[in-house]
Amino acid sequence: MEIKSLKDLDANEQTSFYAVLKKFKFRQGEGQNHWKSIQAVFGDKTGDINSSPVYGTDPLYTILEKIPEGTHVKIQGSVNEYQGEPQIKIGTIRIASSQDEDYNPKNLLKVTSLDTEDMFNYLVGTTRSISSDEVRNLTLKLLDDYGDEFKTAPASVEIHHPYIGGLLEHVWRMLKIEESIENLYPFIDRDVVISGIILHDLGKIREYSVKKGGVPAVTDAGELFGHIYMGASIIQNEALRGDGFEPSSKIKNLLHIVLSHHGKREYGSPQPPKTPEAWLVHLIDFFESRMQIIKEQIDDIKPGKWSQSKIWPLENARLVNLKDNDG
Repeated sequence: MEIKSLKDLDANEQTSFYAVLKKFKFRQGEGQNHWKSIQAVFGDKTGDINSSPVYGTDPLYTILEKIPEGTHVKIQGSVNEYQGEPQIKIGTIRIASSQDEDYNPKNLLKVTSLDTEDMFNYLVGTTRSISSDEVRNLTLKLLDDYGDEFKTAPASVEIHHPYIGGLLEHVWRMLKIEESIENLYPFIDRDVVISGIILHDLGKIREYSVKKGGVPAVTDAGELFGHIYMGASIIQNEALRGDGFEPSSKIKNLLHIVLSHHGKREYGSPQPPKTPEAWLVHLIDFFESRMQIIKEQIDDIKPGKWSQSKIWPLENARLVNLKDNDG
């Protein structure tokens, strides 16, 4: 039996293994006219796909309802198309077993395609180029203390880099962007910018966790506090260890970068950027995250077609792929 990855799906009847990324329940109407349905998002390391709706009158409804998010499942079904996008019409579904032939959990874990150790070593090497002893030592200490978590954390649940190693990839790309433009703006304090890029999302190691099936999820701490507060707290506690309560000007700037990197209060930052370094880190963060969102969306759009729905991080607009079929 051929087991296909999502990127290889066709319209034939087929069987494959997936992780249950999300489930959505719908209910409409009252009394005898009421109906309910459930829809799932399945994924493997090559991407994700929606299921067709399963209605409450279908025995599959109860089965799918009881399967937790993050679970690996075996599905027999077919692929159809809805508004130009593929969907899986489930025939049968059950939890995958280690006894299943061709079941490999690693095939269902979405992870960064880049080398984790190479990226992390680049972060460490760039940190060592920081001229300020205070900023360099603080950044190296935090990378050493939280390196293992940094290497595996996702950057989000679904917005950008929502996979194992996504946080590290996001920061690595931001450093690459900074490196390419830093000579254009010599008035910028490079030391603070480099540290700010590396540490701006440090709180995400506490905001997100990876479920058993490799699915990113928000932790209780993430729901209660958010990564901006938690990251700033980790940095401040380490920076002021044994040094009183008044941070230096560079540490103040670093903390401000972390607190303002979302750019606006309505986007979760307690303050907007108020230093040149904070503005630069915010703009690089915004640019890199949006380009990653665009990449993930455009990869799923056929030449000449539009995205199925509006994409809220991209000003709630749709994307169109204007490339020719031959690239």
